[in-house]
Amino acid sequence: MKWKVCGLRRAEDIEAAAKLGADYLGFIFYPKSPRYISFAEWKALDLPEDRLAKAVFVSVEPSLEDLGQAVELGFRHFQIHLPEEAEGESYLKELRDLPGMSEVKLWLAPKIHSAEAFRPAWLPFIDGVLIDGKKKGFFGGTGKRADWRLFSELKEKYPEKEWILAGGLGPGDVVEAISRSGARILDFNSGVESAPGEKDVVSLEMLAREIQSYSSD
Repeated sequence: MKWKVCGLRRAEDIEAAAKLGADYLGFIFYPKSPRYISFAEWKALDLPEDRLAKAVFVSVEPSLEDLGQAVELGFRHFQIHLPEEAEGESYLKELRDLPGMSEVKLWLAPKIHSAEAFRPAWLPFIDGVLIDGKKKGFFGGTGKRADWRLFSELKEKYPEKEWILAGGLGPGDVVEAISRSGARILDFNSGVESAPGEKDVVSLEMLAREIQSYSSD
């Protein structure tokens, strides 16, 4: 099992998630998100190399300029959200053609309502797919549960890619989510918060214990 804590803004939350064993640390560079962090704020965190290695750049259809800047800052993992029904192939090709982007890990987070809406043409450009809960006008962090059946169906259909399950997950439903969806990479955000962008250490500790217990079983 691997897991990611997303929407991080505070140094103490980053340290807590990393020490508890989070494999990925997500930072949202989408200005409309309540968990938005600017490049200046992120640089001020001055992450050590071991934390930087886990950092994930998260945004919604970011500009090629922002992507280039993220590569220069040392990001090696990218999570790109696409608007609903977006085709995206030409954008993903441009993205991959940027200097340094061919060497990073790229997760795509499309807004889809069915397996039929998933576009196989995305696959050559990406390393994994994140399925999140859907809410009109929002791109993640809504607390809404994702479609676990859809996740399982797509994961089975395209097993060569990494599949990441998000959508309001927290200590209360993580074991059920793993069992019902077959997920092996999990993304946590609103389900481990006391307020947007402020993680709850007790929730993170409970989560880490549940994941460790499930993995050891």
